[in-house]
Amino acid sequence: LNARSYLHVDDVDWASWEGAPSVEGVDVVRAAIAAVSQHHTLSDVLQAAVAYGGDTDSVAAIALGISSVSGEHLQDLPENLHDGLERSPFGYDYLVDLDRRLMCWASQQVN
Repeated sequence: LNARSYLHVDDVDWASWEGAPSVEGVDVVRAAIAAVSQHHTLSDVLQAAVAYGGDTDSVAAIALGISSVSGEHLQDLPENLHDGLERSPFGYDYLVDLDRRLMCWASQQVN
């Protein structure tokens, strides 16, 4: 299946975005979907999310979350982006464990 074919709903092309998204959820999600659908590497998705301007942290978080598990995006983020994360109770180790648990839960929902 081509995910892009599902991105045109109610005369809105969810695969395209221009300019800075507002903090409104629909804008943020549309910008994230556009970044994901227009790029094939995590680094390009991240650069697109930041280049839009506006609520970049939300757009990047959603877009990278989708891209990192899609299987269609090259996992090419440099080591220093995650090596430099803090090691506090809710830092790197917490996020790695949370990711593991979410992926386990998601695989059980599919099966």
